Amino acid sequence: MPLVDASIKSEPSDAANGERRERIAAAAAACFARWGVGRTRMEDIAREAGIPRPALYRYYAGKEALLQEVMVRHINERAAQLHQRVARRGRAGRLIVEALRTGIVGDDDRAVWASMTGEDILHDTARIVAESDAVFHAMSHYWRPYLEYAKERGELRAGVDLDQAVRWLTFLVFHFVTVPETVPRVDDLPTYLRTFVVNALVDD
Repeated sequence: MPLVDASIKSEPSDAANGERRERIAAAAAACFARWGVGRTRMEDIAREAGIPRPALYRYYAGKEALLQEVMVRHINERAAQLHQRVARRGRAGRLIVEALRTGIVGDDDRAVWASMTGEDILHDTARIVAESDAVFHAMSHYWRPYLEYAKERGELRAGVDLDQAVRWLTFLVFHFVTVPETVPRVDDLPTYLRTFVVNALVDD
């Protein structure tokens, strides 16, 4: 006589749940890049991930939750690349200018980000950027190393709150990414950012 009833299915392990979340998020990113967020259905994501559609809702409440997850993962990937490339050395203002420039024009893989800022989804994306704690946490990971470095060096201007600075820099990058017509010419961009943005944050 078996010790365990074979009809009772055990719960997936934490590792299995994590692997499935990764697979679903990657599938969502691929579908968003292929069709855009607005035209992507949960059925499309389930098919791309190779799982039944009802299983998606065990991990994500709906497409907006997946949109947020894809955004957060994209930001974290870009943050890791930026921090590896732009080390904290020298004047902080130069580093913040480069972080801004990278966020605005330096993304080598713009397909996913472009899919999240189309006209049909822009309002939802803007609301997530403004309200999501997860997105704010990811953007803090992107910006705070340079802001804290400026503070350590005594270059952060008096009265600058780090969380407010993170939000302002995030909104600025979001504006330029979603309205590329307003981005200054590439050669002029660093001077523009230093003059009108960075000099308000640091004494450079």
